[in-house]
Amino acid sequence: MEFDKYGRLRNPGISSTEPVNTYTHITNSRSSSTFFLWDWFNDLVIGIGNFIADHTEAIIGILTWIAIIIGGISAVSLLIEVWSDNNFFVAALITIFGGGILYYVFMIILGILYWIVSLALVVLRYIFYNAFTLLFVVGLWIGIAWYNNRDSAPAVQQEPVRSSFVAPKTSRYRCTATTLNVRREPYTNSPVVGQLHRGDFVEVYDIYDGFAHIKYGDSKAWASLNYLERIY
Repeated sequence: MEFDKYGRLRNPGISSTEPVNTYTHITNSRSSSTFFLWDWFNDLVIGIGNFIADHTEAIIGILTWIAIIIGGISAVSLLIEVWSDNNFFVAALITIFGGGILYYVFMIILGILYWIVSLALVVLRYIFYNAFTLLFVVGLWIGIAWYNNRDSAPAVQQEPVRSSFVAPKTSRYRCTATTLNVRREPYTNSPVVGQLHRGDFVEVYDIYDGFAHIKYGDSKAWASLNYLERIY
């Protein structure tokens, strides 16, 4: 058989004028590696979310049984301690009345935990709704953590300001009073340990609340600054 340039048969015995396509086009449906990884990650997240949605009751049931087992073990331990520390009648009364009260308290706590876990699973389900919701929550959590860490950065601690004026150790003063009491502490009612006279020179270490911390003999004492004149 022969074909013309339009793909039609040259044989006049064939009435079909439809062109014959001699090529098969293969469409490559494989996406790029980037989209492939994204689709895989998105399917994984959706799968986790669907698993949580499909097994919510089962998860709550398992957690409920764990809570019941822990509560039962705690109740048995408490019961053994009550019966070992009290006589029969006291232990029986505590077991009957205390056990009833603890039962209702435990049921209330169990109901509260049921709703808390249910709400947590619902929130978790919508976090894993798809890859976008998961990345949004992760980014929001990172932003909040960064903001809190920035605000909680330790402030620079400043040295406390002393109320006293520290004079140079080489400061030298002269007594201007006829007699000046030298005291143990910088207070007017502090015990007197000696006296200075007019013209006596003393070394002053520092000044506090109107008193000069001076060298007096082999020790240190305090004298009123009102009657001391600085030399240098």
